[in-house]
Amino acid sequence: VSWMARSLITSTAFSIVGNSCKFITIIINCLIWENHASPTGLACLSVCLVSAFFYEQAPPRVASPSQKGPSPSAVALTPVPEQDNAGEES
Repeated sequence: VSWMARSLITSTAFSIVGNSCKFITIIINCLIWENHASPTGLACLSVCLVSAFFYEQAPPRVASPSQKGPSPSAVALTPVPEQDNAGEES
């Protein structure tokens, strides 16, 4: 069923459905069993699920011209200064 859902909805919607199922499972487990988890554990788990809900992927970086450096064609066309061979011993 999971693979069929992935093909029918977006990845963001699939993540939200997955987190919703986890949250519902936790609530059901707390209602069924008395010693399921401590209040501290449930609070930490809630923070993790809320953080996952608000997570957004960072946008791609756009390099500024100053960060790119010289292009390979500009480096290839740059003249190399000639060295003075006077004073060197053979």
